[in-house]
Parts: sequence; C-alpha cells; structure tokens
Amino acid sequence: MHSKSEFERVTKLVKIEWQRFDMERVEDFKRSLEAFLEGMIGRQKELIGAWEEYQSLLLQRSGTNVSSNTATGDVDTSTISSAA
Repeated sequence: MHSKSEFERVTKLVKIEWQRFDMERVEDFKRSLEAFLEGMIGRQKELIGAWEEYQSLLLQRSGTNVSSNTATGDVDTSTISSAA
C-alpha cells in the first residue's frame, strides 16, 4: 500500500509541476512575442522616418513647394509639374 500512495503522491506532484511549467511556457512565449513585435514596430517607425526624410530631400532638390502633414501623409503637390 505504501508504494501505491507514493505513486499517487508523485503523480499529483508531476501534474502540478506540469501545469506550472505549461503556464510559464505560455507566458514566456507571450512576452517574447510582445518584445519581438514591439521591436518590429520600432524599426518600422524608424524606416518611415527615413523614407519621409528622403522624400523631403528629393522634393527640396526638385524645387517643389511641399506642405506636408506627416500624421496623415498628405502632401500638397499643387506645384509639382507633370513634366518633371
């Protein structure tokens, strides 16, 4: 009888530990995914800024009058000639 109760005790302990491990694994995955996505969003924001700077530089070099709203991406292109 002692071995049966010991087996049941160990089985219960293993199940509890497995549940704890599984919850930690899920939480760790969530944290890793969140950190990855935040990094990707940050890099995309940097890339957007670089493209906006590049666009501004090109428009300045072409002599275009630019009135830009970076929040919406609207650009006044009324002075851009179609022959450019």
